[in-house]
This record gives sequence, C-alpha cells and structure tokens, in this order.
Amino acid sequence: MSGNSRGNSPVGHRLSQSSPLNQNNQASGQIKAVLRERIDPELSALFEETEDVVPYVRAAAERGPDHVLRAAQLLEKAVNRIDSELHSEVVACHEHLLQNVSSIDDLDRELGAVRQSVDTIKDTLMRVEKETLDPFKVMKQQVETLERLYAASDLIRSVLRFNLSVKKLRAQMDPHTPDIAKAAQTLFEMEGLLNAGRGAGGLPEGGVPNASLLSTLSAEAQWVRDLSKEIRDQARTRLRTGMRNQSKLDLNVACQVFYNLNCLGEQLEGALAEQVAEVDDNFNVKPILNASVSGQLTAFWGQLTHFTTALHTAVKRMVVLDQVVWASADGSEGHLHYRFDEVLEDRGLAPSLTEHFWRRLMQNLSNKMVQLVGASSTSLLDARQRSLRMSLASEYPKLRTILLEVLQQLQPTSRVGGAVRQMVMSGVTVGAGRRSSAIGLPERQHLLGVFDGLRQEHMKGQMDSSQ
Repeated sequence: MSGNSRGNSPVGHRLSQSSPLNQNNQASGQIKAVLRERIDPELSALFEETEDVVPYVRAAAERGPDHVLRAAQLLEKAVNRIDSELHSEVVACHEHLLQNVSSIDDLDRELGAVRQSVDTIKDTLMRVEKETLDPFKVMKQQVETLERLYAASDLIRSVLRFNLSVKKLRAQMDPHTPDIAKAAQTLFEMEGLLNAGRGAGGLPEGGVPNASLLSTLSAEAQWVRDLSKEIRDQARTRLRTGMRNQSKLDLNVACQVFYNLNCLGEQLEGALAEQVAEVDDNFNVKPILNASVSGQLTAFWGQLTHFTTALHTAVKRMVVLDQVVWASADGSEGHLHYRFDEVLEDRGLAPSLTEHFWRRLMQNLSNKMVQLVGASSTSLLDARQRSLRMSLASEYPKLRTILLEVLQQLQPTSRVGGAVRQMVMSGVTVGAGRRSSAIGLPERQHLLGVFDGLRQEHMKGQMDSSQ
C-alpha cells in the first residue's frame, strides 16, 4: 500500500527524488507547488509566504454573505485535501523512516568508535609532545644560556686584552722615550676592539662594547681615541717636515706610523698631490694672459723661473721619500718589519712616487701651455696668443737651454745613495724574492715634449729665413 500510494502521489513522486530528512526546504517547496495545482485558484494567494490573510478575508466579506460562505467551504475543502495529502505522505514514508532509525543507531555506534579513536590520538600526541618537545625546550634553554656564557667570556677576554693594550700603550708613550711607531701599531689593534660590531642582545662580537656599556672603560677609551688623533697629527707633521727638510728620519718615522695604522697608501698619495699642487701653483697662466702684448714674454719667463725653482725642490723631496720607501724593500735602515714598497704596488703608485709626480706635473704643464699658445700653430688663437706663440718660438733656444739646465740639476738628486742604490737602479732581486723598481728619474722627453710645438715652429722659421 505504501509503495503504491507513494508512487501515485505527486508529492511523494517529487519527494522521492531527494531525501526528506536532508532536504526539508526543497520538500516543502515541492508540497506547496503540488497543493497550489490541486486547490481552487481563488485560494492560491494564501500559499504565498508574504501574502497577508486579512486582505483576502476583507475582500470576501465585501462581496457579501454568499461569497463568505463559499470561501468557508473552499477553505474547509482545501484543509481536508491537504490533510489527506499529508496522511498519504506519512504513510508512504513510514517504512523509509523506520529504516533510517536503524541507520541512525549504526551511525551512533560508528561515531562512538570515532570518538574513542580521537581520544586515543590525543593521548598519543600528548605523550609525543612530552617525550620530544619538553627535552627540546630544555635543550634550547641550555643553548641560549651557553651562548650568553660564551658572549660574556668573549667580552671578558676582550676587556682583559684592552686593558693589557692600554698598559702597553702607556709604556710606549712614556714622556721620556716615546715610540710613536710602535704605539701606532698598538693603537690600530685597540681601534679594532673599540670599533667592533655588536652582536645579539647588545653584546659585542669579539670586541669591547661602546664606552657607555662599560663605564669602567669610558676614560681609557676616550684616552685611546685622543691619543690616536694626536699620533696621526704628529705623523702628518713629520711627513710634511720631512718632505720640506728632506729628512729621512722624519719621513721614516711618519711612514712607519702610517704603515702601522694601515693608511700609508692614502698618506703617500696625499703627499704626492700636495707636491704636484705646490709646483703647479708656481706657473700661473693668468699673469701672462693679463699682461700687455709687450709684457707677455717677460711674464712668461718670470713664471717659468718660479716653476723651475719649485720643480727642483719638489723633485728632491720626492726622491728622498722614494729612498725611504724603497729602503724597506730589503730591510735596510732598520726596516725589518715594514714593506713600504708593497703599499706603492697595492695603490698603483709603482714603480716610484717620483715618476708619478713627474708625469702628473708634465701633464698639468702641457695643459697650461695649450691655454697660452694653443696645441699647434693651426689652433684657433686670438691675437695675444698668436703673438706669444711667435715670441716663444723665436726664443725657443733660450727656453731649451733653461729646461736642459733644470734637467741637469735634477740628475744628481735623482740617485739613491748607499748600498740600496745599486739594487734599486739595477732592479735586482731584493728581500724575499721580490724585485725593486728603479726610482723614476725626470725624463727629458717629457719636459721638452711640452714645448715640442714651439720647437717645430722655430725650426720652420729658421728654414724659411735661410731660403
């Protein structure tokens, strides 16, 4: 009966397509659709969820008692029909509901088994956490403690080393017998400690922390910084004094200090640039260009005289500095632990400071001569430049004589004295299998080449006059 009733019922047919237990909303909609088809169309508005029954009753009442009676009959008939449909549906789904009740019991047993498995897994996870994570946490804490102990130990060693270095530095800077060269080496090591980077937790990595971290070192650290500045200033003064007075002793001490402070290359480049600028300032083109046409040549000779005088002095200074630098190549003159020549090679100043000085100076002089008389006779020159070029071309023999005299004066000062002279000038092997480079002598062609255009114009003028 239930099977036939369910198969013949439109509502049952539609509900059979989906589970009434799992899709209640869908079944409710299907029932409403079926009822709307079966019941009188006048009552269809009552199946709308948003429809209010008051307007329907008011309309029936307004149409008269007969219509009210008819509406009551229709409603009663509809209620009976709906009740019959619901009864049929209940009967049709009875066996299916009974089957689901038995399935629910099975499902409950399965859920109980799942709960038991979950509880077992939770217990297992808690046991694993206790057996693995707890020892890991203990190990992690021990590692962190070990790191802090190591940092503290490293800090203590750094402080001890710093204190020993301070004691050593005070002995080296004894007021009666100060040794700034050795003190510079100690200072370089101490500056490395003071400037050491910070690690995790504010602790330094292999160095003394900032003075604010350890107040006991603040006074000593400040003394080290002040002494470092003082020794650097003394070394710069000695370098300039040694260059000016051509004193090998001062230059040697200054080079040792800067070598130990790991800044010799920068200081040698600075000394080289100062000498080039000093000589270059003695040949000023402005007085020549601003002079009258008749006074240009006189102004030129005056500037050239200043230039050659300064050049002679500067070359002697550079040669003495080269002698000090290259004397360390074989450990002579007390250079047992210094290799100043290696600094020249590392900074690209080999083979000698004198050669670099000479080449830079000749390049500057050549540029100034271009400003005065142009690069060649075909250059675009104004009347003043052309007049000066013609005057210098006619006076070229005098100019050449002056330049050759300057070169002749520079030759004796460009030799390295003592036993080092033979090694340096010949380039034989010195030291630990290294080769020393000869001190660059002022090259004649460099100086004369600056005025080569004037020489060619002078020769051209002589050929024209002979014809």
